[in-house]
Amino acid sequence: MCGRIFQIHNIAQLLQFAQTRRVRNAANFNPTYNMGPTNYIPAIRHVEDDDNFQEYEDQNNVEQEHNQPSDNEQQIEDQSQEVIEKQKNKRGLDFFKWGFQTKFNLIINARIEEMHEKHTFKPFLDKKRCVIIADGYYEWNKKKEPFKFSTNKPLYLAAMYTDDDEIFVLTRDAFGEYAKVHDRMPVLLEDDEIDLWINPKVGFFDIIDKKILNSQKKIWGQVQVTKVAPYVNNIKEKSEKCLITLEEYKDQQFKNGIGKFFQKKQTQTTQETQEPQDKTKEKITKSLDD
Repeated sequence: MCGRIFQIHNIAQLLQFAQTRRVRNAANFNPTYNMGPTNYIPAIRHVEDDDNFQEYEDQNNVEQEHNQPSDNEQQIEDQSQEVIEKQKNKRGLDFFKWGFQTKFNLIINARIEEMHEKHTFKPFLDKKRCVIIADGYYEWNKKKEPFKFSTNKPLYLAAMYTDDDEIFVLTRDAFGEYAKVHDRMPVLLEDDEIDLWINPKVGFFDIIDKKILNSQKKIWGQVQVTKVAPYVNNIKEKSEKCLITLEEYKDQQFKNGIGKFFQKKQTQTTQETQEPQDKTKEKITKSLDD
C-alpha cells in the first residue's frame, strides 16, 4: 500500500539526488521521519519552459570560497556539474501534497496495473509522471506491526501528480521479502529509469511492462526490511524515534519499566549477601591478629 515515507534531507541535498538546480514549492517542504497523506513530499518531474521553477541559490557560497577543494575533489565536482547541466533542462525538483482529492475520496496510491482501465487516471499516464525521493518507507502487516523499508541510498518511487500540485504513489504486487509484510509494494525505479519515466514523449505502455515492472531489477534485492517500534503509528511523531527497531524499543521499555524493579531487587540481594561476607572477613582478620 505505502502510506508513510521518511525524508530527512535538506533542499540542497535533494537537488543533488535529483541532479538538477531547478526547484519549485520548496517553502512547503518540512523534512521529517514520518510523512503521511497531506504532507508535502519531494519529487522529480519533467520541466517545461513555462513551468514556474527557480534556480536554487546555495547559501554556503561564502564558506565554500574559503575551503577550496583538492584537484581530485574538483574533478568530481566538475563531473557532477556536467551531469546537472545535462539534466537541468528536463528535470526539476518539485514538492507536492500527498493525496489526490477526487469527488469521492482521497487517493494516496494507485495500482499501476489498473491505471489504464480507470478514467480517473488516464490524463496522467503520459503527461504527469514523476518520481518521489524517499529515504525509505513504512508498511504494516496484518497484525498492524510497522516495518521500515530502506537502503543506504535514496529510494525512487514511481508516482503521478495533478495540476493542483497533488501526488499519489504507484503500487504493484509484492514479492519476496516485501510480500511477507504486505501484498502490495511501491514501484521502485533504478537511477537510469528516472528520465525514461518522467519523459512525456515516452508512452506509458511503451515502458511499463518491459522496463518499470521488470522483477529482475537490482533495486528489488537491495531494500532491507526492518521491524520497527510503534512510534511511527502516531502520525504526529516526527522524530528519529520512528526508526528505532522493535528490539531496541523493547530494551528501552525494560530498562525504563520492569527492568528498574529487577535492577533494584538485584542490588538489594547483593547488599544482603555482602553483609555476611563482611562479618566473616572481620572474624578471620581478628583471629589472625590474635
